[in-house]
Amino acid sequence: MIDSVSWKQYDKCKSFDLCRKCGKLTENPLEYDTGSKHKSFHPNDDPVSSKNMSLVMVGNTDKELDNNIDTINEGYFRMIMKREEIQNDWQMSIIMDALHREKKSSPPSFLSLLSSDERSKLNSMMIEYNVPKDENTVRVLSLDGGGVRDYMSIKVLEQLIKDNYLPNINPKYKEYKEEFKNGQHKFTKQFDYFAGKSTGGLIAFCLATEYPLLEIKEIYAKSSDYFKKIGHLGCSIHDTIDNIIKERFKNTLNEEVTLTAENATLHDLHKLLNPNEGTTTTITAIHNTNKKVLIINAYNITTSCITAFNTSCKEHWGYLVGDVLKVTMAAPTYFRPWHMCQWEKKGDDQVFIDGGVFANDPELTATWSIRMHLARLVNYRILSIGTGCYSPQLDSNSWGGYWTWIANLFKPGLLVNTLMDATGSLTETVVNDLAKFNYKLKISMELDDPKFPAMFDDEWEKFVNSSAKKLTNISEDGSRGLSIDKL
Repeated sequence: MIDSVSWKQYDKCKSFDLCRKCGKLTENPLEYDTGSKHKSFHPNDDPVSSKNMSLVMVGNTDKELDNNIDTINEGYFRMIMKREEIQNDWQMSIIMDALHREKKSSPPSFLSLLSSDERSKLNSMMIEYNVPKDENTVRVLSLDGGGVRDYMSIKVLEQLIKDNYLPNINPKYKEYKEEFKNGQHKFTKQFDYFAGKSTGGLIAFCLATEYPLLEIKEIYAKSSDYFKKIGHLGCSIHDTIDNIIKERFKNTLNEEVTLTAENATLHDLHKLLNPNEGTTTTITAIHNTNKKVLIINAYNITTSCITAFNTSCKEHWGYLVGDVLKVTMAAPTYFRPWHMCQWEKKGDDQVFIDGGVFANDPELTATWSIRMHLARLVNYRILSIGTGCYSPQLDSNSWGGYWTWIANLFKPGLLVNTLMDATGSLTETVVNDLAKFNYKLKISMELDDPKFPAMFDDEWEKFVNSSAKKLTNISEDGSRGLSIDKL
C-alpha cells in the first residue's frame, strides 16, 4: 500500500523537503529553516512554476535519489562555500564523498570545476574544521556606554578591523567601504556574545547584525543632530534606531508580515542572529558552534531591579527590539524613561531607564548571563572597550549641592559622569582579572558634547602616528590582543 503514495517534487531541487521557493507552489507553507537550506538551489534566473512540479511515487524515491544525489550535494556544497565555513559533520561528509569520487574519477565530481583559489579555500576550511576546537570557550565583545563618547569605541573598532583585515587598502579608495564590510564580517564572526549598554548597546546591536560600522560612525560624528537632552528634539536618535532596525530585518524570510521597529521582537532578533538554528534533526553537529547572543543592560524602575535583556533567553523574547535599544539609552536628564511590555500592551507596562545606573561596564552582566544560561562550565575571553573615565577634582570647601553637581559650567556633565564611573569601578572590582581597553579623560564633558568627535579625531590621529605603542592584532581565536595605555 505504501508504494501507492505520491507527492509533488520540483525537478530543480530533486528533494522532498522542498525549499521555500518551491513551497510557494504547494498548499501548505514551509518552515523558514527548511527554506533557507535549499535557497542556493535556485539562481535568480531560475524559473519556478507549477509546470516543473511532478508527482513522484514513494516506491521510486530510492532510484530517483540515486540519480540526482550529485546535483543535490552540489547545491549543498555551493551553500557551504558561500558561508566559507564547514559547520558540522554532515556538511563534511558531502565534501568527503565528492573527494572520494573525484579520486576514483567515476563519475566526475563537481569538485573538478573548482578554480585553484576555490580549491585552496576549501582546503583551509577543512583544516580549520578538523583542528580541535575548544568548545568550552565563549568569546565576548563588550561596549561601554557614554553618549557621544562611544565615538571612542567606534574608532578603536575601526582601527582593529583596518589593521587586521585591510592593511593595504587606502580609505580614500571608492572600494574601501565595501572591503571594510567584509573585514567587519570577519571581525564580528569571532564573537559569540555582544554586550552593551546605553549607546554602546546600539553599537553592539549593529555589530551583531552586521550593520556597517562606518555608517554608525557618521551618526556619532554628527552627534549634535542625535544626542540632545530632553526636549522637542530629544527623540531624533529614536528615529535613527527605527530605521536601522527596519534595514536589518528587511531581508528576513517572513512573508506573513514585514518586520520593523514596530513589531520585531527579541525572538525575531534571535532567529536573525542564528539563521541555522532549528534545521532538521538529521543534520547533527558533532562540532558544536555557540549561539550568537546580544545582551543589553537596563534598569527597571517599576520593580527596582536590573534587567539584562538576552536574545537567547525565552523569557525576554516578547520584548520589541526597538524598545530595548531605546530603554538602554534612557540616560537620566538626557532621554525620558521608556515604557515597555512583552508581546501586546495590556495596561501593565513597566518603566525602564539606562542600565548604566547599575553597570556602565556590560562585561559584568555578560559574564553573569553566560554563567546563568549555559548549562556547562565555560571559559570566556572578553574584549572590553571603554569610553573613558574622568577623576573629578573637587574641593571639600566647594559649595556643593546644585551649583557644584548640576550647574558647574567648568565641569559639565559632572553628576552623570561620576555616577556612571562609580558603577564602572564596581565592575572592575568584581571582574578584576579581565583586562579593559579604556582611557583617562583630561576634562569632564557632557554625554552630548558635539565637540567631542572632532577633538578625539585629532588626539587619535596623533596617537596612531606618533606613539610607539600600537594596537596589536587580535588573534584568530578571538582572544583580546590590545596593548594600549591611556591617551
